[in-house]
Amino acid sequence: MSWTRTEPQELRPFFALGALNAVLENIKISTRAGGEPCEETNLFIEQPDFEEVVIEIIPNVENKKVAEVLVDNTESFSWILVIRDPMKMKKSVYNVWEASIGLPDKIVIREDELPKYARDRDFDIILSLCLSKGIEAKSGWPSLIGSWVCQKTFQFKRPILNSSFDIRPLTEEILERNNLPKHSLLHVDLLVNVNELMEEEDSFALVYVSEKILDSMRANRTSGGLLAIMEYEIICGILHTIAEEFDISGEIQKGSPIARIAKQLGLEGENQSRELTKLFKDPLKLRALVCNSVRLTNSLEKL
Repeated sequence: MSWTRTEPQELRPFFALGALNAVLENIKISTRAGGEPCEETNLFIEQPDFEEVVIEIIPNVENKKVAEVLVDNTESFSWILVIRDPMKMKKSVYNVWEASIGLPDKIVIREDELPKYARDRDFDIILSLCLSKGIEAKSGWPSLIGSWVCQKTFQFKRPILNSSFDIRPLTEEILERNNLPKHSLLHVDLLVNVNELMEEEDSFALVYVSEKILDSMRANRTSGGLLAIMEYEIICGILHTIAEEFDISGEIQKGSPIARIAKQLGLEGENQSRELTKLFKDPLKLRALVCNSVRLTNSLEKL
């Protein structure tokens, strides 16, 4: 008996509208005005390039087909574009289009139209066909306003391999100097006091990564799952090293490396220092928070 891997698919209970399940399968997106659209759903934006971002979504939806499936209830459904903060679960409705009118050929979102949290950390853009007005309850149809029939999510991430720290090969010399086993994955050396103000383009740490894995990463021979694992391990390695070498029980300096890391993890406000200190004493919770920040589970589910 042979085994065949199948792609997981989210099933919706609205079987009467099953013909709409794949209506968004040809949607494309780009992050530059006039850029070449692609079908990727995981996109990376470098912080220095953010002010030049113009998100263009090409729905490629047959509006006539949608109207035919919804029949007399077309005016009770709407397309809704939402921008979401996956860490704090905040949502902002960007625009709404009545299904009876249909989606435009192109949806353009400029950098200054994005909510503030989208400028600081990862965010999602979600396009859904939802029930927007009450309809007569019937089998296979949604009845709760807000229920979605079909949906497409784009995840926008800040790549961890940026200028905040230098990534270098974990050579035998580094292994020996730090008394590390031969097959270690990574090692972190902090270069500065992480609770002091410094320019964002300056490196505050050296991250040494296994030579073979680093070669694969640089040659783009690694899967999204492995990159997510590396991102997770690098952040955890940096945070564990900081926890061992620095006392941050006092006030966290704005503009310092540890302030930027805390913000990326969703720790803000007056309790930032206290929350970080508590996390450093609870390694499992710390790693869980980092896992959530880099969406490691999502990446591994797609392997």
